[in-house]
Amino acid sequence: MVTLLRPTSSGAAKILSYRIEAFPSKRIYNCATTRCHIGGLTDGTTYSFTAAALNKYGLGVVSSRSNKVTPVDPRLAVSFNANGGIGTMASETQNYDVASALTTNTFTQTGYTFSGWNTVANGTGTAYADDVTYTFTQNLTLYAQWTINSYTVSFNANGGIGTMASETQNYDVASALTTNTFTQTGYTFSGWNTVANGTGTAYADDVTYTFTQNLTLYAQWAMKVAFTSSNWSGYVLTGQSGGYQGVGATWTVPTLNCSSTPSGSTADWVGVNGWNSSTGLFQTGTSSSCEPGGQVDTAWWTDQDRHYAEQVLFSISPGDVIEAEVNQLSSGYWVYSIIDVSNGRSMSAVEAYSGNATSAEWIAEDPTNLNNSTFYPLANFGTVTFADLTLTVPGGSWYLPTYSNSIEMVDSARSIMALPGAIEGAGASASFVVTYESST
Repeated sequence: MVTLLRPTSSGAAKILSYRIEAFPSKRIYNCATTRCHIGGLTDGTTYSFTAAALNKYGLGVVSSRSNKVTPVDPRLAVSFNANGGIGTMASETQNYDVASALTTNTFTQTGYTFSGWNTVANGTGTAYADDVTYTFTQNLTLYAQWTINSYTVSFNANGGIGTMASETQNYDVASALTTNTFTQTGYTFSGWNTVANGTGTAYADDVTYTFTQNLTLYAQWAMKVAFTSSNWSGYVLTGQSGGYQGVGATWTVPTLNCSSTPSGSTADWVGVNGWNSSTGLFQTGTSSSCEPGGQVDTAWWTDQDRHYAEQVLFSISPGDVIEAEVNQLSSGYWVYSIIDVSNGRSMSAVEAYSGNATSAEWIAEDPTNLNNSTFYPLANFGTVTFADLTLTVPGGSWYLPTYSNSIEMVDSARSIMALPGAIEGAGASASFVVTYESST
């Protein structure tokens, strides 16, 4: 828009129009009033103007050139560049020097958080915040700015003791896990897992990984096994001054998987004096075997004088709850007691026994075939839980079996056949599980 001053004299005739000439284009504009819209100018080009009034007699005196001006298109384009992100955003139109809000960002980049805009891709230009009002005086391309996400890796002792600080890992940047410092008595640290029971994703200690989310890693523990045996799995106590005077437990008669071990056999029992003792053990328990007609289960007792041949007491069934114990009655005499809680049958008797009871045992066993002194194939018993672990020593004190007294059943190739779990609880509420792993 060019605004003119009306001439002081109209030349004795009415002014009909005004003639405007633009320089350097020399384009002519005819306007009816002293306010004249000038179109067709080039944005950014500097112009000046002259004006002359026109009446019926002709064109009047041409004015001197106006001040120079540079027209600017009032409609500015602001474009958005994802700068490594994904998505599309339409350019927006801003009026020259008129405050307007930027379009809200919709770009995304995996592992990064949008942190604003900048006139330079590497962030060294002018910064603009998202969805904030600004005034613009030129066309712009705004580049999305991205901040890499950091993730927290936390460490859970999962039954162990100690403290470990969380560590921060940048998205998808390889970093080494902090070396474990947790400990657990009777256990060896075996790595990390995203699930406490080890069923999630495993991570090795002090190894480099990339992370894409916050994680809690649970310490995994492998029980230290004090002893191995070719046919026992469970727990044994030794070293009690004056010996042991009684031992007991409850368990459920297992249901055997006879399809996987057709001629398998297993026994569960409590006893004394069986570990490295020349005077032999005194024990009572249950046996389960896979026979042609199906699973056969019996309750029994035995000792060295019976050459460890099972002295069958009564028949039982899979799923029956058994309570069993052996106790010293007096010097040279012990009593066994076994109860099938599920059907009410029981048997108890006093027997002459002179063993010195230097050990106490809670055992799942692969029985011996007394006809040829070889082991039966170990039946697939799944799991057996020994609970309510009772123990009597001189003075009546209770001693919880320690982890260092566990026994792992292995075959001649050192493959695990049955494995005891950790002792849970304390005192008469203590329990542990023996798990079948493989047969002989």
